[in-house]
Amino acid sequence: MNNLFQSINERRSVSLDKFIYSLGIRHIGINNAKLISQQLTSVENLLSTLEKIRHDPGDALQIFIQNDGLGKVVISSF
Repeated sequence: MNNLFQSINERRSVSLDKFIYSLGIRHIGINNAKLISQQLTSVENLLSTLEKIRHDPGDALQIFIQNDGLGKVVISSF
Protein backbone atom coordinates (compact mmCIF):
# COMPACT_ATOMS: atom_id res chain seq x y z
CA MET A 1 0.00 0.00 0.00
CA ASN A 2 2.86 2.40 0.79
CA ASN A 3 4.35 1.72 -2.64
CA LEU A 4 1.07 2.77 -4.25
CA PHE A 5 1.03 6.10 -2.40
CA GLN A 6 4.70 6.66 -3.12
CA SER A 7 4.11 6.04 -6.84
CA ILE A 8 1.18 8.46 -6.88
CA ASN A 9 3.19 11.16 -5.13
CA GLU A 10 6.09 10.75 -7.55
CA ARG A 11 3.72 11.36 -10.48
CA ARG A 12 2.39 14.61 -9.02
CA SER A 13 5.36 16.50 -10.35
CA VAL A 14 5.97 16.88 -14.06
CA SER A 15 9.11 18.12 -15.77
CA LEU A 16 8.86 21.60 -17.30
CA ASP A 17 9.31 20.38 -20.87
CA LYS A 18 6.48 17.86 -20.48
CA PHE A 19 4.29 20.54 -18.89
CA ILE A 20 4.92 22.94 -21.79
CA TYR A 21 4.25 20.17 -24.31
CA SER A 22 1.04 19.17 -22.52
CA LEU A 23 -0.39 22.67 -22.99
CA GLY A 24 -1.03 21.75 -26.62
CA ILE A 25 0.36 24.98 -28.06
CA ARG A 26 0.48 24.92 -31.84
CA HIS A 27 4.01 24.37 -33.24
CA ILE A 28 5.32 23.39 -29.79
CA GLY A 29 6.29 19.74 -29.98
CA ILE A 30 8.38 17.87 -27.45
CA ASN A 31 11.67 19.10 -28.94
CA ASN A 32 10.63 22.76 -28.87
CA ALA A 33 9.25 22.28 -25.37
CA LYS A 34 12.68 20.99 -24.31
CA LEU A 35 14.39 24.02 -25.86
CA ILE A 36 12.01 26.38 -24.08
CA SER A 37 12.41 24.59 -20.75
CA GLN A 38 16.20 24.80 -21.03
CA GLN A 39 15.88 28.55 -21.53
CA LEU A 40 13.34 29.24 -18.77
CA THR A 41 14.11 26.47 -16.22
CA SER A 42 10.94 26.89 -14.08
CA VAL A 43 7.20 27.39 -14.29
CA GLU A 44 7.64 30.75 -12.55
CA ASN A 45 10.06 31.92 -15.26
CA LEU A 46 7.69 30.64 -17.95
CA LEU A 47 4.73 32.55 -16.50
CA SER A 48 6.82 35.69 -16.01
CA THR A 49 8.06 35.57 -19.60
CA LEU A 50 4.55 34.98 -20.96
CA GLU A 51 3.34 37.99 -18.98
CA LYS A 52 6.16 40.10 -20.47
CA ILE A 53 5.22 38.91 -23.95
CA ARG A 54 1.63 39.93 -23.32
CA HIS A 55 2.62 43.48 -22.30
CA ASP A 56 5.64 44.07 -24.57
CA PRO A 57 6.00 41.35 -27.21
CA GLY A 58 9.09 42.78 -28.91
CA ASP A 59 11.58 42.62 -26.06
CA ALA A 60 10.33 39.42 -24.47
CA LEU A 61 10.24 37.53 -27.77
CA GLN A 62 13.94 38.27 -28.28
CA ILE A 63 14.66 35.93 -25.37
CA PHE A 64 13.26 33.06 -27.40
CA ILE A 65 14.54 34.13 -30.80
CA GLN A 66 18.09 34.10 -29.44
CA ASN A 67 17.58 30.48 -28.43
CA ASP A 68 18.95 28.27 -31.17
CA GLY A 69 16.23 26.20 -32.78
CA LEU A 70 13.22 28.42 -32.12
CA GLY A 71 11.93 30.55 -34.97
CA LYS A 72 9.39 33.33 -35.24
CA VAL A 73 6.53 30.97 -36.12
CA VAL A 74 7.11 28.94 -32.98
CA ILE A 75 7.55 32.05 -30.86
CA SER A 76 4.37 33.65 -32.17
CA SER A 77 2.45 30.55 -31.07
CA PHE A 78 2.59 31.82 -27.52
